[in-house]
Amino acid sequence: MEESSSSSSFPWELLPRSIQEEILSKLPISVLVRLRSISRSFLASIRSLPPSLSFPRDPFFFLFSSDELLTSSSSVLAYQPSLDRWITFPLPSNPSAASGSLLLLSDSLFNPFTGAVISIPPPLPMQSPIYPLYLLIDYGGNRPDLRIIVVNNSDRVRSQVYDSASDSWTCRGDLPGHFHMLGSAVLLDGLLYVLSYGPDHLLRFDLFSGDWETVGGVLPSVVCSHLVAFDGRLFLVGGVELFGMIVSIQVWGFVSKDGGNWELACSMPAEIFRVFNGSELMEFFDVCDGKGILCFYNHLEDRLLMLDLVDWRWWWPSRCPVPQNLGFWLGLAVEPNADILR
Repeated sequence: MEESSSSSSFPWELLPRSIQEEILSKLPISVLVRLRSISRSFLASIRSLPPSLSFPRDPFFFLFSSDELLTSSSSVLAYQPSLDRWITFPLPSNPSAASGSLLLLSDSLFNPFTGAVISIPPPLPMQSPIYPLYLLIDYGGNRPDLRIIVVNNSDRVRSQVYDSASDSWTCRGDLPGHFHMLGSAVLLDGLLYVLSYGPDHLLRFDLFSGDWETVGGVLPSVVCSHLVAFDGRLFLVGGVELFGMIVSIQVWGFVSKDGGNWELACSMPAEIFRVFNGSELMEFFDVCDGKGILCFYNHLEDRLLMLDLVDWRWWWPSRCPVPQNLGFWLGLAVEPNADILR
């Protein structure tokens, strides 16, 4: 039996590098992390994976952090939907996510609540306020190339783009008109979509031409609105108000034909909303998303709820190990790349 077992085995290190990568790319990164101790050759193969390699969806949601953790930029408390578990997750040494609300940079953190950007030069002089919109990451070289998009709308929308290759900012396009504020932003098919408020519109920014335009018809009448890009489609998540209180939460899909309009795709089931809402009247909720998984957070009740856009499945996460006061809501879904395996 020993001879049969020996003859049926094949040393991992003898596989061509391309086949090793093809096999490993079929597994979520969370699985690879647990398999690192199989052998030294297997560990070496995992650590040599290129950061640009695509893995099955396995997002970590950066949810909470104490003030001490946020200040030190060391780790955060995160929920992992694929395994329904909570972990203390170290902030990556290289960027592994793009977001319109919080930007993770190499060995640094951008906090939109303080407007502080560490390790990159500030934008060109503009009148405030300045809104951080998005972080783009290109893993083509040895180090990732970063592009950061910010916008100022004091008299008209003026955009600037930071490129880490040149370590400089450039002005990229104006949109006539004035908006009270800009909100959620997502990237879809090379175009940046942004919500504006006062007036409420869906804006679109072409990263290549630098042109802005208003797209689509009237936005759904919702609050706490959040844009989601998934599977080639654009979605809008928001709460429906009645007398100043949120009475339901809906998901809308954008249909681009005939100039573009919004169609209701899903409503949070009434019995689930009653639990999510809790005993308090809800005026506000948070939402973040990653790879088609949405995370809703009611800070008054310290209550989380998940939605998977693949099968429109709702579920409650396992109980958070941190008691009661969870701390600072980061609201970012990080999609780890191979750098975390190192």
